[in-house]
Amino acid sequence: MKRRWLIFMLLLLTLLPSLALAQDERPALTDLARVMRADTALYVAMRTDEEFLTLLESLTQPLVDLANASGQPSPSLRDALNQGLAAANTDLDSVMAWLGDTAALGATAGAVLPDVPPGAAGGAVILAAQIDDRAAAEAFFASALPDAPPPVMQGGMSIYEGAGSNGGMAITDDLIVVYTSTPNPLLTRDAKLNSSGSFQSAIDALPADAYNLLVYADPRWVTAAEPIEAFAQPLQSAPLAVGFTLLDDRSFVIDSAQLPLDGAQAGAPAAIDPTFARFLPADASATIQAVNLSGLIRSALALADAAAANGSQAPVPSAQAAQLFAFLGLDLEEDLLSWTTGDFGLFLRVNFLDLAPSLVRGGIPDLSTLSERIDAGLVIEATDPAKAQALAVKLSEFLTQVVENMQGISISSETVHGVETTVIHLDLTLDVTTTIPVDLLLGASDEIFFLGTRPAVEAILSGDGTLPANPFYNAALAHTLPNPTTLWVADGEGLVIVAGTVVGIQLALVGPAIGTVFDSIVAEIQAQGGGAVATPTPTPTPAIGVLLPPELAEAVGNAIGVLQRSSGTISATVNDAGVTLLRFVITLPE
Repeated sequence: MKRRWLIFMLLLLTLLPSLALAQDERPALTDLARVMRADTALYVAMRTDEEFLTLLESLTQPLVDLANASGQPSPSLRDALNQGLAAANTDLDSVMAWLGDTAALGATAGAVLPDVPPGAAGGAVILAAQIDDRAAAEAFFASALPDAPPPVMQGGMSIYEGAGSNGGMAITDDLIVVYTSTPNPLLTRDAKLNSSGSFQSAIDALPADAYNLLVYADPRWVTAAEPIEAFAQPLQSAPLAVGFTLLDDRSFVIDSAQLPLDGAQAGAPAAIDPTFARFLPADASATIQAVNLSGLIRSALALADAAAANGSQAPVPSAQAAQLFAFLGLDLEEDLLSWTTGDFGLFLRVNFLDLAPSLVRGGIPDLSTLSERIDAGLVIEATDPAKAQALAVKLSEFLTQVVENMQGISISSETVHGVETTVIHLDLTLDVTTTIPVDLLLGASDEIFFLGTRPAVEAILSGDGTLPANPFYNAALAHTLPNPTTLWVADGEGLVIVAGTVVGIQLALVGPAIGTVFDSIVAEIQAQGGGAVATPTPTPTPAIGVLLPPELAEAVGNAIGVLQRSSGTISATVNDAGVTLLRFVITLPE
């Protein structure tokens, strides 16, 4: 199971860029919207030309090689398609000779839901594709569907419909249209998707000029349908478009544009301050920078309160949050929300990929250096330095009371680069022979409130070794959206974090230690300052080597080498029309 999971994650990370290659102009991918019903809830269009297929095959070949190295023989993309077409007595070259450059799928909400919105014409699925040779296309279907009734000529098209059916296929000089549960869309005068203002607005808001895979979805058709209409208010979402493309030949990009809800106030929220990156360590594997933490917390609590408004006698989430802060000796509004209106950042540094070659060959890493491989922290702009420092003092006082007499945890004070900090020392027991010391530093300067591991905080407070001085970080910003309200940046280690691999390794390595500390803290809080808590007997850490075959180990090592030199970003913003834009980028090494 571990081997299959590792292979799957590596295949996924390798496959992602293939969706973006060989960009096509956006109008070509929206052209087939002219045959889709106006109430289409999902529209997906992609390229089908020979050049794109060739590029897909070249990029998916490493996946095939990796699967073959793992002892699971897999055909190439072209061979797999040929195997499927053999049942229709044809091959891929014959199909590509008449198939055009794009294809699209459209589906209405009624196609998947039992009850459609009032006045809708029922569920429908429509598949359309451009063609270059009508005679060859008709010959293909005659061979593939020998039992189908002969076509009926109408309006210059060949129509294949069974007796009494509400669906079929139509072939024109430039199109093939397959439709189910709906009349032939080429013969109706009903409005089509391309005339939808929402469709055009969402597509036009996408930031790139070209995409080779395009998706449009209108959730309003779903939330308006019974039986979910009665409780769909919290689920309401506006139409959105998603595009896949490639920039600079090595940056895989996913863009999305979501329209504002009807009646929503237009206008862009505050953008992040790029100079705030000076408060994040230069060697971070992943960073998240955003603005207005208090606004995010208030919005989350308001949403939770609305969802919990069901007549229950239990306190609403916002009241529960206030009670929790009161238990900590804090006032939620005064001590936190009143001043956290500026920028804030989260960061994580991990250094595990260099252990991977040993792991895949069955090795066991040196756990004694684990604390040197992980850094993490939170930094918040101190828009009111006095309140930020007061929060740090109150948290320090609470922690001092809670951990008193606890094994493996101690609290002390220390001046770090001129800033008074609280040092939370943890002795994490990994096994009977290995204990990892970790220092967390808590405090506030005139500019920031911080909580993080010692090396990262020392770098931040000294100003020596922060993100603006990291060329890799600056290069990763090349394709982010302008004036983002949220920005996430990761190196190769961070990309693995997103995939979940490193998270799993971390839990496997430090899970027993963290569990011991966490159980002790919970017990102490529940006792509200009771007696000392006994330390459970440490559990020996099991060996975690994977031991892959040599061929597969080499392939995995090569993939890891690519990851180590890659980067990823996520940026979000809102334009002046209130459209929310999101961009996800993975940039492979040159």
